[in-house]
Amino acid sequence: MFITAIFTGMRISELRGPTWDNVDLDRGLVRVRQRADEHCVLGKPKSRAGYRDVPKAPSVKEALEQWRFQVPETTQRLVFPNGASKIQNYANIYNRVFKPMLVAKRIVDDAGDARFGRHALRHAAALTPASGAG
Repeated sequence: MFITAIFTGMRISELRGPTWDNVDLDRGLVRVRQRADEHCVLGKPKSRAGYRDVPKAPSVKEALEQWRFQVPETTQRLVFPNGASKIQNYANIYNRVFKPMLVAKRIVDDAGDARFGRHALRHAAALTPASGAG
């Protein structure tokens, strides 16, 4: 999920919602057609502009190709389900994975807290050549 986030700039709600039907490994695209809201309910993207095809860097394609064989099967065919094969909760992603990862890598402020929120990856991706922006 984080490799996809870093290189695509997708919103966390968009990363929680894609199905394998929206991942085109051959063309190197992730189609944003739905997102998961704060209640873990799938719905339309945030805006009309939210419907888009996001190009994937080769590293994203490789990661998703490998992940496809490891991901738990879900009835919704979610790309990034939680351990119970349901839509991931944002707070769990941040508190159980992202924040501990930053702390472990010493990406912290003076108080020892994680320096960034998950949304920072969206802004970082806008600067990468893989996102088509530079």
